[in-house]
Amino acid sequence: MLHARLFLESASYRAEMFSTCAADRPVLAQFCANDPDTLAAAAQLLQDHVDGVDLNLGCPQRIARRGRYGAFLMDDVELVERMVRALAAAVRVPVSVKIRRMSTEPETVAYAARLEAAGASLVAVHGRTREQKTAAVVAADWITMRAVKSALRIPVLVNGNVRCSHDAERLLVFTGADGVLSADSLLVNPALFEGMGEGERGSDGSVAAKDAGADVSSPGATPGSCLSCGRASSPLPSLEPAHDPAWGSHRGLTPHAVPTRGPDLLLEYLDLAAEHPVPYRMVKGHAFKMLNAWLSEHTDIRERLNQRNDLGLEGVRALTLEIRERIVASGRATPRPSLSGKKLAAAEAAAAKEAAIAEQDREQAALDALGGGEYGAEEMAAGA
Repeated sequence: MLHARLFLESASYRAEMFSTCAADRPVLAQFCANDPDTLAAAAQLLQDHVDGVDLNLGCPQRIARRGRYGAFLMDDVELVERMVRALAAAVRVPVSVKIRRMSTEPETVAYAARLEAAGASLVAVHGRTREQKTAAVVAADWITMRAVKSALRIPVLVNGNVRCSHDAERLLVFTGADGVLSADSLLVNPALFEGMGEGERGSDGSVAAKDAGADVSSPGATPGSCLSCGRASSPLPSLEPAHDPAWGSHRGLTPHAVPTRGPDLLLEYLDLAAEHPVPYRMVKGHAFKMLNAWLSEHTDIRERLNQRNDLGLEGVRALTLEIRERIVASGRATPRPSLSGKKLAAAEAAAAKEAAIAEQDREQAALDALGGGEYGAEEMAAGA
């Protein structure tokens, strides 16, 4: 996600944050913003290098609250409409938006319809509200997402409860949506959508999966099971975790069907990062996600990765190879956490909070360097 004002006014920010290459297409650029003119001008700078521009209206994190963007613009729909209209008029590529569920289904549908009327060519909808930030606790509302798809004439992407490729297929079938998004699960397993069928859309707009939820060649995977962990998913979506037999089996630590899949994906990522350099903090974040559950057992590697900010790509590669060797030597498909689930969750929450605060501080420092910061005193007070 790109900060519109920083992207517009800071050449160093543009150089660091817009890191792509000619082969990386199609690609969308996602902005956060709260000013129509700033958003439009920032998007014009990169419209020739992307296939579309997206406005983030879904981020529920503290950095978005303080900056008054993302999901915290849901309270000012008229401003959002002005931003979408300005963006659509300013660029030659399609404009999309990502929103979250409002408190009721009718409100969510009306919100999406207003953005379509303002000029959005695509709407992505997350099935949780702004307050429902913890995916492991609250299941996404698939029914509301289906209602949004039914109400709009433009393509709709849906997001929520996608923990494996089988979940993605189920969500497509249930909502009739044009595509599926995944957030944290895709960070843990960047190959989550690998092997999914193209599907066939029926006369009613629904999607029929083509055996994409099965990969019998993977250990532990069976037809209709999760490609990541091999567990069977329940046949119907639900609104609450308690109603979905598969929900509890996917919460928390989710191993891959192939034990070394996470380290193998990380090694592949490190090769790409060497070819296309990115800031080390991004590499470190991806390493934590892809090594995922095994760090709960090999806490010494977790600590070395967490405490060192000077490892570089080769240092991370060495740790990845080390944990891979341990996984193979163990002969097990799943880790044996050395911490209780409660302690592990607390440690992960603390690390996530620390990373979020650091990112917020980086953003504010960059804005201060431009002079005057991003927001006036009144806006900062509202977002505090």
